Amino acid sequence: MSNVALIDADELSYKIALQYQQKFYTILRDDKVLWKCRYKEEAIESIENATDLDIGETIEIYELKGYKETIDAIITSICTNTNSTTHHLYLSGDSNFRYKRATLLPYKGNRSDTKPYHLEAIKKEFRERGAQSVDFLEADDLLSIYSGHIKNSIICTTDKDLSTVPSV
Repeated sequence: MSNVALIDADELSYKIALQYQQKFYTILRDDKVLWKCRYKEEAIESIENATDLDIGETIEIYELKGYKETIDAIITSICTNTNSTTHHLYLSGDSNFRYKRATLLPYKGNRSDTKPYHLEAIKKEFRERGAQSVDFLEADDLLSIYSGHIKNSIICTTDKDLSTVPSV
């Protein structure tokens, strides 16, 4: 009997979008970029004790080429590795009830508000490929819910929250 791959398209969207940008730490003097480093530690080390230099951050955005082929390759790989003949894609819906429920600390408050530049274009591609979403629920919620209703389903994500979902 073949399996059904339940794929976290949110996670894939972020990972793919991040391939099209690169964060750099810039060494500045009077707001002019002198050089850039890939790692913060490298930037700190490179200025030593110079008092006239500052460290900034910049993100270079690359042209969005070949991402559809990347999506195809990832889905094919997932289906091959899970022995799945079909797959379902899940994206987080609009809004999230957890933001209102988190009263002591903000929900996902330790994360940056900055989303990858091409994220929405990639999510749009997943939607065009039939990705499902439900308002107020995240993709991992949907993976958990549908795994209990779809026979021979395999949750395909690295999201640690899904390790709590019972499986055979």
